[in-house]
Amino acid sequence: MTYGERARAKIHQGLVYLRFPSLRRIILATTGIWYLQGILYLGIILNANNFTSNDPYIYVAMSGTMDLMAILLATPLNMRMGRRFIVGGALLVAGILLLVDLAVPDELWWVRWLLVMTSLLLIAAAFQVNFMYVPELYPTVIRSRGFALASLAGSFGFLTAPFITDVLVSTLFTKINQLVIKSPFALPYSAIHPSRMTRLPSLTQAQKAWWAVGATFGSAGILGSLLVPLLPETNNMPLPDTLEDVERRREGITEAKRGEARSQDDEQGREVEEMPAIGPAEKA
Repeated sequence: MTYGERARAKIHQGLVYLRFPSLRRIILATTGIWYLQGILYLGIILNANNFTSNDPYIYVAMSGTMDLMAILLATPLNMRMGRRFIVGGALLVAGILLLVDLAVPDELWWVRWLLVMTSLLLIAAAFQVNFMYVPELYPTVIRSRGFALASLAGSFGFLTAPFITDVLVSTLFTKINQLVIKSPFALPYSAIHPSRMTRLPSLTQAQKAWWAVGATFGSAGILGSLLVPLLPETNNMPLPDTLEDVERRREGITEAKRGEARSQDDEQGREVEEMPAIGPAEKA
């Protein structure tokens, strides 16, 4: 078999996996979550200059402390509260805290430290839980491949984080300024209306784009939390062995929810039937 035939066989096999609705949701959700949490985790660590104006060495030391606390706390909590709750709640709260950090003035530096370090603690906890959660979602026949795919998406998130923290935020407006002024298709600089010239970004404006980092990372956390409800809970549940087990797990969850709804309706119906009727004499 030639290299091209092997590549086509791998592509065909991957497309076969996507034909299963439950497995397709798992693949798309896990890769998206790992990509976004990779951006968020490494971005907070690399972004000491934007999040705080204090000693970056203390920032790095505190980041390591948050990692250690996440390892010690995530495992016992995840056994009690479930995987979905920890991952979804951590991503959501971390994203909200990073957005709140944008509104805190520089004078309240200790509040900014508290918000950023709490966000890092939550993201690190979500990472720890995901190392157990993602392999449990995939069936045994493709468990290693599924976890490798999610880890690859997380690596792409790590690659994206430096572009957001340094290259993108620091030089975006300056590059746009250079393209607008130096482009041969642009109007002459003297032909630009003075009101529009004041809107053209400069290097000073690029340095003041401090809000872009917090807004990007906060949005990434909230978006990642919205993907978690697409995944089933695996705590204290049997692991699937085949692709059909993944589909049956989804059908079982759906039937269980329908059964709970029916039981609640039956209980409400029995309560209504057991209520005594109020006659005319009793009303008087």
